[in-house]
Amino acid sequence: MSKVKRMPTIQLPCRTAHLAVENECLRAELEHARTQVRALLEEATTDMLTGLLNRRGFLRVAESELRRAQADQHPLTLIYVDVDGLKALNDEAGHEAGDALLVETAALLRAAFRSTDVLARLGGDEFVVLTRAFHGNGAVIRHRIARLSEALHCSGAQSREISLSAGVILATPCAVPALDDLLDRADKAMYEIKHAKSAIYRSPRRLLPPAFSMAV
Repeated sequence: MSKVKRMPTIQLPCRTAHLAVENECLRAELEHARTQVRALLEEATTDMLTGLLNRRGFLRVAESELRRAQADQHPLTLIYVDVDGLKALNDEAGHEAGDALLVETAALLRAAFRSTDVLARLGGDEFVVLTRAFHGNGAVIRHRIARLSEALHCSGAQSREISLSAGVILATPCAVPALDDLLDRADKAMYEIKHAKSAIYRSPRRLLPPAFSMAV
């Protein structure tokens, strides 16, 4: 009589529990990796001094906003802001004072605009705001930037010759330009104002420049 071979008993409940533990470990490792990637991305796209987006972060977010504006046929407004007097402050009071001014400017920009607007420090003393609000309403923008500029102008020891120059460009829904072109136009508009203010400083009459100027 031949012997019948017995098949090995498979401990299914134990194996299932082991696989569940492995899957949970893999999920935890994947979530940890995702958290690290998010942290690295935030670090790479954030200006460490002010907490706003840096140039890289702004370009990434602004490109997405431009595509959405084209799809929705909605206008965008780009505000290019320069802090006048930062170099002189750095030279006379030190870079700590200059850094404090930049941090204060960033805080005032956050207060002046919405959380949904795209705010960034492009570098040095240059900031930018990309917004769907205002629809090219220069009066509203003028009021908000003027309040910001006045706050900087009257802030303690930094008040001497601190002001803002701003170039404002409207991108209409039917002709949203490339981001580089939009930035270039706003930058040029801002520098026209900045140079005009420099001429006022050099004037023999020593006229005080306005705390805020804007080109649209």
